[in-house]
Amino acid sequence: MSLPGKAEKEYLNVARAGGGLTIRGRGEHLHELAALYAQRGIPCRWEPSDRDGEAALWFDCGADPTAVSAVLESYKNAKGS
Repeated sequence: MSLPGKAEKEYLNVARAGGGLTIRGRGEHLHELAALYAQRGIPCRWEPSDRDGEAALWFDCGADPTAVSAVLESYKNAKGS
């Protein structure tokens, strides 16, 4: 998988919502993130948005916010190819 450029990912953030955590963003970024979370054993579910091209990843209320944020930060700081 080729990662997008760093500046292109800066808008991604973890937020509290619905008793758990969520990350909202463009579909291509979230597909890549979902794969990274699966590799690290952090379950999340994909939910499309009403807005074109946007979606959300949802994490259970038991998800470790530190682990979720750490994966997101490593993704945001990875150099794209």
